[in-house]
Amino acid sequence: MMQNTLRWHILTVGIVLLLVGCGARDPNGRYVSHIRLPSGEEWIETAEFRPNGICYYGKPPTIAECRWWRQGKTITISRNRVELNRLQFDGKQLVDPEGAPIRGPYVRESK
Repeated sequence: MMQNTLRWHILTVGIVLLLVGCGARDPNGRYVSHIRLPSGEEWIETAEFRPNGICYYGKPPTIAECRWWRQGKTITISRNRVELNRLQFDGKQLVDPEGAPIRGPYVRESK
């Protein structure tokens, strides 16, 4: 009986750790990227992620509500069913998987 109870405790702890570990890979909060065009023009683009799949994406003053989801390491951002961007999440920052040289990584803003 004691051995059976111990197995259930180990299984429960394992499931909790798995769920916590999976959630930790989701972006959370506001991320900022600096964009520098070859013409010398610069601007800031922001992406703010909420746990419920809602996000706010764009460059001020055109930041608007959007949807996001994660598949593996890829974060997809869309608005009105139109894909706006795909980024790779490494646990700390979001990067352009195609390595666009004009865009820096999306770095999480500290509160």
